[in-house]
Amino acid sequence: LILVPSYIEIGCFGFSKSILKDVLANHKYDFDPAKVKTYIKECAELAFQKGYSHFALGLDGNCLSSEHAEKEYFVKKGTKPQNCKDGIGSKTSIDVYTFGESINTTVIVSE
Repeated sequence: LILVPSYIEIGCFGFSKSILKDVLANHKYDFDPAKVKTYIKECAELAFQKGYSHFALGLDGNCLSSEHAEKEYFVKKGTKPQNCKDGIGSKTSIDVYTFGESINTTVIVSE
């Protein structure tokens, strides 16, 4: 079992393909708006397993991160919260998260 700590949403930021190049999950062809919370949890699990401190969800719930995500996600600057709906970004935005205290509970993941 892997204990994944809780995570908190940092906010909505502009997106560029030059940042957060590690695509941890791609839901382009099976995206379901009703599963957004599942995509966020999945992304948290995948990022934590790789040792990443930050992760983001972009268009269609795609999970993005990188080894230096904490230095990259804000490069394109913050954007309007409306550009990130229900916890995910759009074609030009990402919704960024980090691990820490929040109302979310710790998730136990089986390997």
